[in-house]
Amino acid sequence: MLSAVKVPALFTHYLRMTDEASGILLDATSDHRAPRVRALVAGTGQRLDDVSLPTMGHSCPRSGPPGVLRHAL
Repeated sequence: MLSAVKVPALFTHYLRMTDEASGILLDATSDHRAPRVRALVAGTGQRLDDVSLPTMGHSCPRSGPPGVLRHAL
């Protein structure tokens, strides 16, 4: 799906957590997967704005600091 992006995109990479007991990823994208996301979108020729907020929870757009994503919009 990412290799078929047809418009500029925004990749917001929030809090990264792994369950220590099981090793299961508890969020959408791990640090080791993020470069693959970037590479797949780059291959389409579309712009990808990349915002990394490693300590921000997933509700950042709704409850994070005002303007946190403004630079990417």
